[in-house]
Amino acid sequence: MINRLRSTSTFSPFQWMDLLGVGVSYLLLWTVGVWFIRLVMPENGLIVWSISTLAFSGYAFGYLLKHMHLNTPQNGDRLFPDLGWANRITLFRAGLLAWLFGFLFLPSLDGVVRWIPGILYALVAVLDFVDGWVARITHRSSRLGEALDMHWDSLGVLIACTLLVRLEQVPFPFLLVGLARFLYVAGLRWRQRKRLPLAPLPFNPYRRYMAGIQMGFIAVVLLPVFSPPATTVAAWLWMIPFLTAFLRDWLYVSMAMDEHSDPLFRWGVLAFLSRVFPPIFRLVTILSGGFLLVSLPPDFLPLWGRAIVVGLWLMVFSGILGRVAGIGWMIMGGLAISVIPHQWEAWGALVGGFGILMLGTGRLSVWTPEEWLIYHRAGEPS
Repeated sequence: MINRLRSTSTFSPFQWMDLLGVGVSYLLLWTVGVWFIRLVMPENGLIVWSISTLAFSGYAFGYLLKHMHLNTPQNGDRLFPDLGWANRITLFRAGLLAWLFGFLFLPSLDGVVRWIPGILYALVAVLDFVDGWVARITHRSSRLGEALDMHWDSLGVLIACTLLVRLEQVPFPFLLVGLARFLYVAGLRWRQRKRLPLAPLPFNPYRRYMAGIQMGFIAVVLLPVFSPPATTVAAWLWMIPFLTAFLRDWLYVSMAMDEHSDPLFRWGVLAFLSRVFPPIFRLVTILSGGFLLVSLPPDFLPLWGRAIVVGLWLMVFSGILGRVAGIGWMIMGGLAISVIPHQWEAWGALVGGFGILMLGTGRLSVWTPEEWLIYHRAGEPS
C-alpha cells in the first residue's frame, strides 16, 4: 500500500486530470444508464442494475489506479505524461462492461432491454479493435495498455458468456469459454508458486484471430435474432477448437508438449486441415446456399435480401473475401433455422460458413485481403 502511494506521488498534473476525467466519465455513464433503465424497467430492476453497475465502475477505477505505474513504454520505466487516447478508449470499454455486468442481475430481460447486451458487447468488440489501432498509429503502446486490454477483454468475455448461459442461448459448458483465460493464468501462477518450470508460449498468429472471432460471435448470439438449436450448435462448433487451442497452449507452457511431440505438427494435422478442408467447406456452402436460396418462401426474404444472398454465394464460389462471406452464411443459416429448424440446407450453410470463417476458401481464391489481419495488427505497416 505504501509503495502504491509513493507511485501516485510521482504522477504529473495531466495524469491526475486523466484520473479525474475517468472517474467523472464513469459517473456520467452510470447516470445515463440509470436514466435509460428507469424508462424501460420496473423499479426493482432499476435498483439492482444501479448498484451492480456502480460497484463494477468502482472496481474499474480502482484497477486503473492500482496499475497506473505501468503507464510506461514497453521497454522503459519513464512514465508517460498522460494516459493517451488508446488507454482512454480501453477505459471507456470498461465503463460499457459495467453496463453489461448490471444485466446479469436483472430479474428479466424482455422487450427493448433484450437488445441492449448484444449492442453493448458489439460496441465493446469494435472499440477493442480501435484502441489497439490508435496505440500503434500514435506510437503510444504501453505496459498499462497491455494490462488493461488483456484484463477487460478476459472479464468482458466471462460476463458475456455468463449472460448467454443465463439467457439459455448457449449450453452451460459454454462458460468454459469465459473461464478459459482465468484458468490458464491460475495454472501459470500455481506453477510459479511451486517453482515448476515454464516454457515460452510459441508464436501463433491465429491466436489473435480467434480472439476476434470470439468477440464477434458472442456479440451476435447475444442479440435476440437467433435462438436454439442454431445457437447451441454454433456454440459447440466454436467451443471445440477454441478450448482445444487453450489446452494446447497450456501443454506447451507447462512443458508437457513441444513442437516435436505436438501431434498437430508430428502427424501433419494442421497442414492436412488447411489443405483439404477449405474446399470441402466451400463446396458445402455453395451447395447448401444454392438450395437454401431456392427453397426459402418468398415472405421470408425480400428481393433485396435475396440479392445479398446471391452476392454471398458468388463471394464463396469465386473466393472473394471468403471469411467475410462465411460470417454472412452463418447468419443466414441461423435465421433460416429459427424459422424452419429441420431444413438441411440451413444447417449446411451454418456449418459451411463456420468452416470458411475458420479456414478460409483455400486455393483458387480470387481476392482474400482479410487474410492480412490474421498475421498483422491494425495500424501496422503492410
